[in-house]
Amino acid sequence: MTRAGRSAHPWSGETSVIRRDLLERHGSDVGSPICYVAGPQAMTSMMKERLRGKGVPASPMRSEEFYGY
Repeated sequence: MTRAGRSAHPWSGETSVIRRDLLERHGSDVGSPICYVAGPQAMTSMMKERLRGKGVPASPMRSEEFYGY
């Protein structure tokens, strides 16, 4: 969540952009879950690259790119 102040609901979780340090803090075993990534093409590509860098194989990754905003 990057804009918690705009939410109509309270948020007590992370409020930062997804970066390497966030993945390292919360993703000690990122190889076992299915990873869903959605957003602009540049962001989804970057996230898949970072997940591969953490040892996540391509098979549990799912992504959807949104264009035009």
